[in-house]
Amino acid sequence: MIRRFFSILFLCLSFGFAEAQTSSLYLSYCDGKLAETGASRMGVDVTISAAVGFPAATLAQYSGARLTTLRIGLCTTNSDMSDMTAWVRNSLTGDIVAEVNMEDFTTGWNEVTLEAPITIDGTNDLYLGFSYRQTRSVKCLSFVGETNPMGAWIGRDGSWEDYSTRDMGSLSIEGIIEGEGLPQFDLNVLDMKLLSGEIVREKSLPYEATVKNVASQPISGLLIDYSLGDGAKTGQISIDQTLNPREEVTVTWEVPTKDVPAGTCIPADITVLLPDGSADEDMTNNSYHFDYATYEAGTDFEHIALFEEFTTEKCVNCPSATQRIEAALEKGYFDKVILATHHAGYYTDWLTIEADREYCWFYNDGGATYAPASMLDRTLTGMDKDFSPVFNPPQSAKLCERFDIALERPALVGLNTSLQYDKDSRRVTISVEGQRLDAFEHQCQEPRITVFALIDSIQAKDQTGAGEGYYHRHVTRAVLTDVWGDVLKWDDDNTFSNIYTWIIPEEYREEKFEAVAFVSNYDANDPTNCCIFNSSYSELGSQLVAAIETIHDDNSKTSTYFNLMGQRCDDHSHGFIVIDGKLILR
Repeated sequence: MIRRFFSILFLCLSFGFAEAQTSSLYLSYCDGKLAETGASRMGVDVTISAAVGFPAATLAQYSGARLTTLRIGLCTTNSDMSDMTAWVRNSLTGDIVAEVNMEDFTTGWNEVTLEAPITIDGTNDLYLGFSYRQTRSVKCLSFVGETNPMGAWIGRDGSWEDYSTRDMGSLSIEGIIEGEGLPQFDLNVLDMKLLSGEIVREKSLPYEATVKNVASQPISGLLIDYSLGDGAKTGQISIDQTLNPREEVTVTWEVPTKDVPAGTCIPADITVLLPDGSADEDMTNNSYHFDYATYEAGTDFEHIALFEEFTTEKCVNCPSATQRIEAALEKGYFDKVILATHHAGYYTDWLTIEADREYCWFYNDGGATYAPASMLDRTLTGMDKDFSPVFNPPQSAKLCERFDIALERPALVGLNTSLQYDKDSRRVTISVEGQRLDAFEHQCQEPRITVFALIDSIQAKDQTGAGEGYYHRHVTRAVLTDVWGDVLKWDDDNTFSNIYTWIIPEEYREEKFEAVAFVSNYDANDPTNCCIFNSSYSELGSQLVAAIETIHDDNSKTSTYFNLMGQRCDDHSHGFIVIDGKLILR
């Protein structure tokens, strides 16, 4: 994702004078960083240029200061490069304002002093760049960090291209400005997160923020100013943290919510301040607004996680991955984690259905896919890529750790599935019932219900990496809803009830049928925002066995009663009750 923002980063170079203080700052998008591996612009016997731009509106606050130095970062240099110059322009194709020949350029940072400083007037853009002649392509260009829309211009023989659209980062090009009256104290909150937006009433709100000192003086300590519930509760929290100029840190804290009225959309305003009396000279980047929701302790539902595996018969490593997954499930997770497999990711095979192909969207890697691969509740794990919920199944012990993390997330929606089967027509009817807490509406903006029809233990035809007698487990054979789920329609009492049917094909053993239902968020533009919040599972095999075992005198039959949370109750209970596997509203 391209984060579009401007940053002015400061260097602590201060000189004492009787009346004024001269400071130096960096104009930079790269934060002084250099890439380990360089990029190149293809071409033989051509002139290559690279530049970053700073708009006049950003520079206006530094009117009167002087641009004195350019810093050019190169990942490598060799004899294919010559005629290197550093320059300053007011536009990419405009006249050169200043230019310096770089006769002794080298790998790393090259600091170039301008022959005459350029005074910033606040009315012109500034483009800082360099050019060189190459006899063949050289991977000297350094792209690092976040991509800025003006931080990645590459030219060849005077023709420019905006590389920010490629999301490679920003170029390692910097300028140094000197002057009196430049900002001394400026704390920039780069990012702030409310780690859990749904909490038990009167529990604390957990926050995490990345902050940076972008001025010329050290900062000693932070002060978190908060206001909850439109001023119902206010306060401040001190954090012992020192930041030197250009230093960036991540801090965490908790905001108490005691005495704040409960609700499903409670405003929380957070501002990070300087505590020692020094005034932050730019408060526009210090505050964030959040909304959070509360629920009563003990009212959340049991969380059942869904583990989806990508596999095919052409995948040589998939059988061993399946063994690792089953070894993890055997450590007490069979009743807590549901397994469903999609035959896609590494080519396809005879069990692949169209939904399997569509779910490869979750890889979100420019069309690149692989197997074995997996998703756990379609949620980012925090241990893998930040752009996809898909990960390579680890060893069973590590997988159990991931199970525990997933299951710790409170479930604010509960599900129950039940089956009815007509043996003559092989039609199975799946009843899916659900209930939500009020806080779930805050947690999930676009709730969808998805139902899978699975068949377990399908004998493989030609599984690479396994011998004869290999069986595929929990194979998705149909999606009984839209592939991305049906829109959930809630009744006035925060419940829903849906019915789905499927005819089990003759080639499958009926007792191997399984139904999986889950509630997830829908976001057509972001694979990391389609999290599953709870799941439910029902299998036909155990129901058929139970039916055979309970054929006896009706007078001796004892019914069983459960609520939607899976808790046993008595025959006097009201609401949605599961009686002998059938959902009844009493």
